[in-house]
Amino acid sequence: METNEAASAAPVLAIDQGTKVKTICSLSDSQRLTAARKGIALDAGGKLVVELPLDAPLLSGMKEKTGEATWDVSYFYGSTQKIENILIEAVLAGTDPIAALAAFRDHIETSEAKRLEAAAKDEAQRLAHEAAQRKAVETAGYTWQPSLVFSSDTPEDAVRRFRNAEEKTERDAEEKVKREAEDKVKAEWIFAHGSDALKERHKRGYDCQRRYMEERVKMELPEGWVLAKWDGLGNWELKDRTDPSDEALALEKDMEKRGFMAKVKWAEWEHGESCDEYCGEVHKGEVVLIEDFHEYQIYYKTLVE
Repeated sequence: METNEAASAAPVLAIDQGTKVKTICSLSDSQRLTAARKGIALDAGGKLVVELPLDAPLLSGMKEKTGEATWDVSYFYGSTQKIENILIEAVLAGTDPIAALAAFRDHIETSEAKRLEAAAKDEAQRLAHEAAQRKAVETAGYTWQPSLVFSSDTPEDAVRRFRNAEEKTERDAEEKVKREAEDKVKAEWIFAHGSDALKERHKRGYDCQRRYMEERVKMELPEGWVLAKWDGLGNWELKDRTDPSDEALALEKDMEKRGFMAKVKWAEWEHGESCDEYCGEVHKGEVVLIEDFHEYQIYYKTLVE
């Protein structure tokens, strides 16, 4: 009974001062040939078994039952392949594998120390540069906001970004006030003069800007004036008119009496999608232009070639 129990019991690893850990390394065909030429013994599977003392560099532990080494993989970016390569190279070269491990450890630690030193230097430079940016910005009267600048900005660039941000904020505020004023004028005009269709849509929250402007043009100007934004023409090229026609000049004067700044121009344009038979053809003609009819460009064709 005692014999069977002894035979079935798992082997126990005896650890004393003479115990060594082992690392089993897989060899390439050329490395295996080198080992054979140098008389280096391999195991039955053709692998190199390297035994090391318990105080070997980079050793982190030993497997409980097999006695195989475990390593501090932080030195090897999570992989043990490098440690095997170091051991194989040392054994095949006939040098001390322990010394090879120690040299590799020292190299990694030195490189890491240099990396940390360089990182600390870069951080110090970054902080000094940011401090210079901040000083320039605060000297210019702005409240420091790191999100407004780039690390590559000079102090002058940083001040310029804050100035641009301030100007944009002011423009946005002015635009908001302007839009609110325009919306108020629009609402009042629609209430007083708009068609039932326009009033109904505006009451329900629809913008209806085109319908609104077309009704204003129709009410405030004689027939024939057209909103350039929605007239179905493509982009046009406007040129100075050297000799206006009598009709255009009279219309220009009439608009001035009505309080509008009109000017006779010579235009060249191509019909847009709404045309019937002239698509793609470039046309020329005399127009009387009002640049700012409630901030919209409108025109009157007096002569078309």
